[in-house]
Amino acid sequence: MPEVLKAIDEADAIILGPGSLYTSVIPNLLVGNVAAHIKRAQAPVFYINNVMTEHGETDNYKASDHLRTVMDYLGDGVVDYCVLNDNFAI
Repeated sequence: MPEVLKAIDEADAIILGPGSLYTSVIPNLLVGNVAAHIKRAQAPVFYINNVMTEHGETDNYKASDHLRTVMDYLGDGVVDYCVLNDNFAI
């Protein structure tokens, strides 16, 4: 939708996530020209890492694996900040 691309172009900040990496975050980057508009946006891009891995989707992923996957779709240097939880819980 053109409104989505316009919103990205005019955004003060672009926030990706949190959510399931392959079923919530990445699909948004595959639609139309969304990734291209994020790549050339002037706004800072934040990736909010999911708080835990998901069975069958991101088993054994570290935070860096999540970020690397997002970067695989957007390219290096597009994500300005990665927000993650560093608390350990059992």
